[in-house]
Amino acid sequence: MAGIHNALIGAGGGIPDPFLLSIPSNQADLNLRAFAITNGWDQQAPVIATIGSGVYVYSTSTASPALTVDGLWPFGVNVVNNGFVLGKGGNGGGRSPSGFVAPTNGGPAISSTVSLSIINAGVIGGGGGGGGCSSAGNTGGGGGGAGGGNGGPATWSATGTPTASGGVGATAMGGTGGSGVLISVGAVGSNTQPWTVMHSGAGGGWVAPGAGGAGGNVTPGGGFAVPTGGGAGGGGGGQIFVVTGSTRQTGNGGTGGSAGAVGGNGANGGVDATQSSGGGGGGWGAAGGAGVGTSGVAGGLGGAAIIQIDSTVSVSGTGAVYGATVSPPVFSATISTDQIGLNLRTWALANGWNGTDAARITVASNVYIYSTSTATPGLTIDGSWPASIELINAGFIMGMGGKGGGAVSDGSTSISAATAGGAAISLGVNVTITNNSYIAGGGGGGGGVSVTGPGGVYIAGGGGGAGGGDGGASTGSGLCPTPGFFLGGTGGIINTAGTNGAGFGGGGGGRILPGAGGAAGGNGGGAGGGGCSSVPQHASNCALAGIGNAGGGGGWGASGGGSKIGSIAGGGVGGTGGSGNNSGGDATNPTAVQNAGGAGGNAVSLNGFSVTWNAEGTRWGAIS
Repeated sequence: MAGIHNALIGAGGGIPDPFLLSIPSNQADLNLRAFAITNGWDQQAPVIATIGSGVYVYSTSTASPALTVDGLWPFGVNVVNNGFVLGKGGNGGGRSPSGFVAPTNGGPAISSTVSLSIINAGVIGGGGGGGGCSSAGNTGGGGGGAGGGNGGPATWSATGTPTASGGVGATAMGGTGGSGVLISVGAVGSNTQPWTVMHSGAGGGWVAPGAGGAGGNVTPGGGFAVPTGGGAGGGGGGQIFVVTGSTRQTGNGGTGGSAGAVGGNGANGGVDATQSSGGGGGGWGAAGGAGVGTSGVAGGLGGAAIIQIDSTVSVSGTGAVYGATVSPPVFSATISTDQIGLNLRTWALANGWNGTDAARITVASNVYIYSTSTATPGLTIDGSWPASIELINAGFIMGMGGKGGGAVSDGSTSISAATAGGAAISLGVNVTITNNSYIAGGGGGGGGVSVTGPGGVYIAGGGGGAGGGDGGASTGSGLCPTPGFFLGGTGGIINTAGTNGAGFGGGGGGRILPGAGGAAGGNGGGAGGGGCSSVPQHASNCALAGIGNAGGGGGWGASGGGSKIGSIAGGGVGGTGGSGNNSGGDATNPTAVQNAGGAGGNAVSLNGFSVTWNAEGTRWGAIS
């Protein structure tokens, strides 16, 4: 580590001193950048991360690496590994009551999208592949791969019972997987009646380098020893089938792979090669053994030690590395035309993505991705992205603005509530975003106002929210002033302000980023629209008794303003539409709010997923 530290200090040129990051305890599914930030990194200094001796950084799923290095590291990152970085093991194949269960591949140890130097004094290993089995009829289960893979199940195929789950993969770091389970049908040991014995596969362990477990033994005269769990790959299950008398068909399970070795294939017991047995689970980064029999299938593949995505990862030192270093292809494409309610996965597939490669998609400068409904985000990123997805934004991603509160219809005495703005982005998967421009939720609509008059009610509209929200409508059902129904201003199209409201209608919100809010009096805005000013409140003799003013529409990702009613002496005007990411203004009367504005829309609706920000740019609205 001293060599890396000295090299960084000696580089000069304004490079800050390195941030020394210690990883002293076991970590599951570790994102190094998030861990560094949590532990005090300023997101600028070069980082030297050290995994302590005896510490396990491990994965809980074959779909995710044990250690992820991604995001922005302005002055680089280096890793010193004195412990264990281990991928998750695949499960062994077998047969459950519902049918054939295929073996699965092991998972990766490290995935990096940035150039990275690793000094390895410990162990780096992808998960072992699950052991194979037979895809038809009865079969011994395959062993679980190194990295806690579960053994494959065994089931009597004629009736679905008896059945046994495979041995459970180790859950404790440094632990050994569970043994397989024996099941039997018929008069075991009889020379006159048919019978069978078979094993489920044994589980893989979390010992590195570790020894593989023994395969199940069903050789005639040799007993029925169950497969044992491995410190690395678990043993595969065997099977024996006695038809009549001394006619025996047998298959012994394969031995689990040790260290970085491939799991052993299932083997016949010397009598009949058609009988099915399971292969041993693969050692670290190695494939599981194949099942034997007329329908034997290969074991799962071993997981990569290192996946380098558009990057270079160099490894030095005396430690062990089990598994391949792979450089998967990256699909790169640019969105160069405006899009409404875009689903990114659908777009990528239509533009040449094969559905499996890592993807990097750029929104070009001055391109608008927006929505025409608050119920639909401007951009949805969901579905399956098996490798990774990165979005680079140089354009404008925006949600739809909420509508201002106002009259429901001509002559109606009911007032509609202002609506909330919509989200700019909605997630259904973890994503990396480099934002070099704007991501903005829609603004909330401004609150409408309702005042009484002789024989009826007068309603005036609030401003529309930034993102094209319409202003609220106005109407009068009494005698003073003259009744009428007037629509609020319409929301602006992209890069255009909203229109002014008619009568006492609110101004429409615009789709200009950053944008200025509309003035009070129902004026349209580049961001939030202005609320109506001075709808009169009359006494029974038509004398002016008060003034009602509506709220302004919210700026990007901000809430709309509320409406108020005040006295003649108190005066007041409608709320100004929010500029940029400012909330819409409340009406200025010195009274309590009558009707609140709508909430601002999210910049990003996470929905339980996460964003890694390479660059944050301008983000208006919540990220939650």
